[in-house]
Amino acid sequence: MKSTNFIVAKSELLQALKSLQKIERVARKKSTLEVTLIEGYLELSIPGAQLKVSALTKGGAKFTSQLWYYNDFVKSASGEELCFTLVENGLNLGRTTILVKSIFLNQIKYSEASPFPLITLILTC
Repeated sequence: MKSTNFIVAKSELLQALKSLQKIERVARKKSTLEVTLIEGYLELSIPGAQLKVSALTKGGAKFTSQLWYYNDFVKSASGEELCFTLVENGLNLGRTTILVKSIFLNQIKYSEASPFPLITLILTC
């Protein structure tokens, strides 16, 4: 079974999710959140908005979840830094797992340079 890890600051992630929820309320729709793991950051996307949050990542992957569901999942977690493990159709945080649709990618390339430094790490959660 494929899996990948990422570590992100809880406060930074919640701030980004709050911004996306404001956009969602204006659109009056329940949005699907798409999270892309790229070296050095997470890309959070809903229809009409895209934000980047710095993170320690290992491997490339994408997953989708309802924005409100993922936000509640993050809010309920304890600790300042959150260590997630993405597995096929699941996202683990500690002992808790939520169902997500996930895709694992060997390499994600973007034409624009990342504003975050590239760091090669072995992540352990």
